[in-house]
Amino acid sequence: MKSIIVYANDELNVLNIFDDYKLVRSTQGPNSPIDLCRVTLHILEKDGFSFEIEVRTMDSGNFVRGDLLHPNLPKNKVNNISFGNDLHFNSHHIKNQETIYNDIVYNNYYLSLAPNSILLIDRYDHQEILRISGEFNSNFKKILYKYFKDNNIKVVFQTAAGEPLNYICNNYGDFEWFYEHERRDFEHIIISDCPLHESKDNFMFLDFAYLLEAHKLFYQLGWELTRDKIINETVFNLRNDTYDLKHKDEKEFMFSFLTTNPLPHRMYFLNQIIENEIHTGYISMPFKDLEHTHLITKARKERGHLQNEYFWLKYSKDEYIKNIEKVKDYLTSPNINGMDIDFPHENYFTKSYENKEYNKSYIDIFFETHIVHNIGYNNFSEKSILPIYNEKFFILVGSNRFYKLAKEMGINTFLELFGLEGFDEIDSPYEQADEIIKLLLRIDKNTLKEMFISHKDVFKENKRKLFKHFQDQLKPVQEFVIK
Repeated sequence: MKSIIVYANDELNVLNIFDDYKLVRSTQGPNSPIDLCRVTLHILEKDGFSFEIEVRTMDSGNFVRGDLLHPNLPKNKVNNISFGNDLHFNSHHIKNQETIYNDIVYNNYYLSLAPNSILLIDRYDHQEILRISGEFNSNFKKILYKYFKDNNIKVVFQTAAGEPLNYICNNYGDFEWFYEHERRDFEHIIISDCPLHESKDNFMFLDFAYLLEAHKLFYQLGWELTRDKIINETVFNLRNDTYDLKHKDEKEFMFSFLTTNPLPHRMYFLNQIIENEIHTGYISMPFKDLEHTHLITKARKERGHLQNEYFWLKYSKDEYIKNIEKVKDYLTSPNINGMDIDFPHENYFTKSYENKEYNKSYIDIFFETHIVHNIGYNNFSEKSILPIYNEKFFILVGSNRFYKLAKEMGINTFLELFGLEGFDEIDSPYEQADEIIKLLLRIDKNTLKEMFISHKDVFKENKRKLFKHFQDQLKPVQEFVIK
C-alpha cells in the first residue's frame, strides 16, 4: 500500500482535500520527538485504490525550540519562538540576541521536514512566511525553498481567502511578488479561489476552495467517534453527519438577516424593513450602542478599503440614524453587540448550529461584503454557501457570480419561485434590496411554510450538487498529493 507523509497545522486541512474518499481507519500514532509533531495515521480508499497517509501536525509553539538547539544555555537565554504573534519579535520574546538570527533562519521547524514528504501551508502560515521574509530577513524564504528542492518536498499552498480584501489590502505587495515574480524551483501548487489567479502558473483555481478551511462550520468531524476504529465512511459524510439539521416545519420567522458588520447596503435594507414595518425577520446588527458615530466608524474600520460608488452612495450620517429610535424593536436576534457575544465572524457559523439558528426562519438573506468594494471581480464568500448547507431558501445580494455558477451546477436558486426573475442581473445592491422588500410584503408566512415543506428534497439536492462540484475540482489537488 502506498504511504505518504504530510505536514500541516491541522489534520483536517489534509483530510478535507480527500472529501470524497472513504476514511477506512483513523489511528493515533506515536508523537515524533525528532520533528516535534503529533502523528495520526489514516487509510483512505476510493474506487478500489487505497493508500495510507501519515499526518504530522505541526505545533506553532515549536517553530523555534531554543531549549533543544542550545541545551547548554540557561532557560532564560534560549529563544523558544511560536509561529504567529511571537514573530513580531517583541523584546520579551527574544531571550538571546546572539542566536536569534540563526535560530529563526536556519533552525526553524520547516527545516526538519522528512525528505520526500509533503507540506500543506494554509493562508495564515503563508502570510507569516511572507512577513518574516519581508520584515526580518529575505534569506528566510530562500533557505526554505532550497531545503524543499534538495529534499524533494512537495508543497501545497492553500491560499483561498474567501475575503479578498484581507489579501488585497493587508498583504498585497508580498503576495503579488510571490505570485508574479518569485522563482520557486521546487514542486508545488497554489490553491486559490480568486479568479484573478486562474491563469497563473502552478495555480489550481477552485470556485469553492474556501471550503477547505478546517476551523469553520463546514469542515468539522466528530473525532470522538473516529479514533482507533474501523470507520468506512467518506470524509464528506463524516463531516456532514456531524450536524443533524432536524428542520422544524413551523418556524418563528419568515426570514433571517444576520450580520456583524453594518455596511451601507445592509443598513439600507434594515431601514427599508423598518420603514415598511416588516416584523417577520430574525435580524441582527452589532449595535454596541445606537450612536451613529459608533456605527459609521465601524463600517469603515472593519472593511475600510477600496470602497466603490455603492459604498459612498449611502455612507452618510442621515442614512445611519434615520430610524435610530425604532431600530431596537426590529433586532430580534441576540447577536446585537457584535464582538461582545460569542457569535462573531467565523465563530458565528458554528454557533448557528449549536444554537439552531438555522431553524429560526425559512429564508436566509445575506448581503455580500465585496459588492460595495473595488476588488476586480464579483466575489462570494461563506455567506453564499451557508444557506445551501443549511438546506433552506436563500436570497443573496451582491452575489451575481455565485448565482451564475449555481445555475451552471444545476442548483435551484428559487428566484423564479419567488417572482424574482432577473434579480441576478441587477448590479446595484440597493435595487436588489428593494426587490426583496417587495417580496416580503407580498408573501405570507403560511405560503412560505408550504413552499418550504414541498422543497425539502430540492434543498438536499442543491447541497449534493454543491459538494459534487467541489469534489470534482479537488481531483487535480488529490493527484498532486498522491502521485
